[in-house]
Amino acid sequence: MSRLGRFFRRGQLDQELAGEIAAHIEEKTDELVEAGMSREEALLAARAHFGNRTAILEQSREVWSFRTVESFLRDLRIAARGLRRTPLFTAVACATLALGIGANAAIFSLVDAVLLRPLPFPQADRIVMLWEHPPKRDVTSDLGARKQQNPASPVNFLEWRDKTVSFEAMAAMVTIPMGISGFGQPREVAAVQVSAAFFPILGVRPLLGRTFNESEDVPDGPNLVILSYSLWRQQFGGDASVIGRRVSLWDEPYTILGVMPGGFDLAFAHAEVWIPIRIVRGTRSDEGRYLSVIAKLKPGVSIPQAQADLDGVARQIAVERPMQSEGWTAGVLSLYQQTTGDVRTLLVVLFGAVTMVLLIAAGNVANLLLMRGAGRRRELSLRAALGASRARIALQLLVESLLLSAAGGLLGIALAFLGLRAIAASLPALGLPRMDGVHVDARVLLFSVALCLGSTFLFGLAPALALSRTDFDDALKQGGVRAASGGGRRIRGLLVIGEVAVSLVLLIGAGLLTRSFLNQINVTRGFRTGHILTMRLFFAPVRYHENQRRAAYWNEILARIRALPGVEAASSAQFLPMVGEVSGSGFRRMDRPEPPPALQTNADYMIVSPQYFVIMGIPLVAGRDFDEHDTLTTEPGIIVNRAFVRKFFR
Repeated sequence: MSRLGRFFRRGQLDQELAGEIAAHIEEKTDELVEAGMSREEALLAARAHFGNRTAILEQSREVWSFRTVESFLRDLRIAARGLRRTPLFTAVACATLALGIGANAAIFSLVDAVLLRPLPFPQADRIVMLWEHPPKRDVTSDLGARKQQNPASPVNFLEWRDKTVSFEAMAAMVTIPMGISGFGQPREVAAVQVSAAFFPILGVRPLLGRTFNESEDVPDGPNLVILSYSLWRQQFGGDASVIGRRVSLWDEPYTILGVMPGGFDLAFAHAEVWIPIRIVRGTRSDEGRYLSVIAKLKPGVSIPQAQADLDGVARQIAVERPMQSEGWTAGVLSLYQQTTGDVRTLLVVLFGAVTMVLLIAAGNVANLLLMRGAGRRRELSLRAALGASRARIALQLLVESLLLSAAGGLLGIALAFLGLRAIAASLPALGLPRMDGVHVDARVLLFSVALCLGSTFLFGLAPALALSRTDFDDALKQGGVRAASGGGRRIRGLLVIGEVAVSLVLLIGAGLLTRSFLNQINVTRGFRTGHILTMRLFFAPVRYHENQRRAAYWNEILARIRALPGVEAASSAQFLPMVGEVSGSGFRRMDRPEPPPALQTNADYMIVSPQYFVIMGIPLVAGRDFDEHDTLTTEPGIIVNRAFVRKFFR
């Protein structure tokens, strides 16, 4: 510690040491003068007797200083002066490195947040998702060998929960939109109906209040709601006294039971409120498949073991209830895989692409350093003539590279900040999970530092070694700048070849991506998108439980909209096209024997009202459109697409 303290008082100690040396020389001079010598002769003799003051000063400094650090700081000062004398070279090299390091830092922040960080739940490696898989004949060709994830039916969920032995707990959930009122401005919220075991499985305690228990998740149980942290802050102003108050969901009163902490959410089941699901055995809804199932493995149970356990129960269900479950299987997927989905490959490929960009940048800077070094051969020769070893010269050149890399890294981090803003603006289009954790933090900064150090050796080592092998005697004899050595030319040639190869790979990839993008935007959608406005509307089940009342209210809304100036037509649809939402149902031809429900062919369907096809610009090939005569009291009819006719009616 004493030596470290002296390191930061180098200037003062140098002055003290120089004064002590001068005092010794002055004392010796006085002795020689007293012996009969003149003052000038005595001073020369005293200096000769004492020795080389500069050498003694350096030897003494080595005793109380850190020689390596001193040498590194001196090299930094020399490198900074040299780079300051060549501003154009410095600017080009730093900008080139900033692009490579900035792109890598931005994409690493994505990879870190989405793929590398553990899920924010205790023992997340034991949390899994359970899905049903339809019979193989129902898996369409575009899915290939991958099994289709299908929601589970309530009755199968109850069988899994009661008969498997590999799971500590199991919960069902389903996402529904709901209207909330009673506090602040009424608005739509993302609600998730969950079993009471949902919160213990994820292992996160509420910030305020509590979660509901098994005795409350029953038919005719109390209407309870748990708020997300963001909704609590936005809708209720962060009021801690909301626990126990009532709020209206779908025109029904619900008691606020708790508030979850910030960040508690599932990427594939986003929720602003959670309410009990209240699954009932023996109802008609048992047979529908609409539940997502989450479970927690028992300690020591692996996913393959749980899969084998679930397979046995699924086979038993298929035997006991063949009408609904013949040919159906079940699967176990870790929560991590469920959360990241198919984005892992996308992000790995993207990270590989920006790594290639960094390699190209490093190659460019290495070439610049070699070209700059060709003009510094005389300077390096003079250093060698003054006693610098080849290793010392190579180290000096590496320090220059480190300084360039550090400057490029700082600019790159600034570019990463800007790049993340652009990524955040594109979040809806990217559809990546866990994007709320994407930001430049300490991990990203450490990665950037590692990139700077790696880049220093990547682009600085080869030029430093090549230039340190220069024939310094020959350079001094020539007295000017000559062409680079054969070794330097060979290194530049290899760098150019590598840059061209990597650039070609990136250009091919960029061309393929551009072609795919153009194909996407030029594809014929089959409907028009211009001059169409949309809105979302939900009916409270309590107020509009009867079909007739709901239909009458909806017809009145459409009639008023159609009467507005500038409106050509108005219609309703269950879902908007290409938004990822769809309804499906099994069907059969009435002129053929009825198959068991489990073996029925499935079809996607959408409920629309008259004028839908007119608005969307979809022509009818045959038959007629829906009109005002198609009501709840008339015989129902359907409109099918051409692919349906070709497949099922030849």
